[in-house]
Amino acid sequence: MKKTSEPKNLFKIVKDMKSCHGGDYVFKINEWTPIIKDASICSKGWHLTTMPYKWFVWGCSIFESEAKNIIGWSEDKCVCDSIRLLREIPKPVWQSKAEDFVSDIKDGKVPFFVPDGVPDKSWKIFYGDTWSAARGAALDAALYSSLLICSDLKLAKKHKTHIEKRWNAWKKGYGVLCDVEGVLYVYAVKKKKE
Repeated sequence: MKKTSEPKNLFKIVKDMKSCHGGDYVFKINEWTPIIKDASICSKGWHLTTMPYKWFVWGCSIFESEAKNIIGWSEDKCVCDSIRLLREIPKPVWQSKAEDFVSDIKDGKVPFFVPDGVPDKSWKIFYGDTWSAARGAALDAALYSSLLICSDLKLAKKHKTHIEKRWNAWKKGYGVLCDVEGVLYVYAVKKKKE
């Protein structure tokens, strides 16, 4: 493998200050890692990248980094004898929004099928004893998370509004069946009489 010079921007992707893609070493900011002899791309040594989002994993942090003795390259990734993390790169808005969104679901802040009793007046609502809606909830959650992740892309306002309205119904405890000409058809589990 041919030794090469260091480009300007190199990054390390870590989770809980450990490499996201293997290894137990705990990184410390501004400290050089131990030297690894006989480094080899994708198998042994310290790896950095010029394209951190290519290697992104959920809950990771990205650090601008510095390399000692780059041994070689494979596309956007290099292997070196030693590295140090210089500074954490602030998370983009889409990443923070997506993490908050997933946390809200995980923490029970989205009351699936516990209606708030105040359905939007524009909805057509149906009640029943039981409903199978896990698939619909998952699809709308995926749709909404895609909106968050792509928030910096140009998306027609009508599409963004449609996605937000669908997710708002779930957040209010109702299931979404469909949308007909801008009207959401939603449903809820009929409360049993006590």
